[in-house]
Amino acid sequence: MSRLALPSPLAISTLTMFEEKYHGWLIEILTDAEGYIFNCWLPGCRLAVSDRQNYPTLFSARTAAKRRADRESVKWALQHCYQTYRQGNLNSEEFQTLEELINQTLLPNLEANLEQRV
Repeated sequence: MSRLALPSPLAISTLTMFEEKYHGWLIEILTDAEGYIFNCWLPGCRLAVSDRQNYPTLFSARTAAKRRADRESVKWALQHCYQTYRQGNLNSEEFQTLEELINQTLLPNLEANLEQRV
């Protein structure tokens, strides 16, 4: 069974060096003449996130990709919480509790992980 790869917006004149699953994301590290770049994909999603920067090593590109995936996860968790509240599926107290949980739990963990990776 062949694997059908989604076209990467950065794939012009690049070569995939490395793929890894990370917290539900597929991280793809690409190489080109200037170094390494990354794309992060969610399963079933045709949209990739990237900072479109070149990194000198595979390790630095991989670290940057994980940071971006973590940031996107926190952002999407907060957006989902807010949308659920706006749709009337959460009351104000539930929304505030979830928002505080996300901010107090996920963000400090994200910041600690970022410091460890640098």
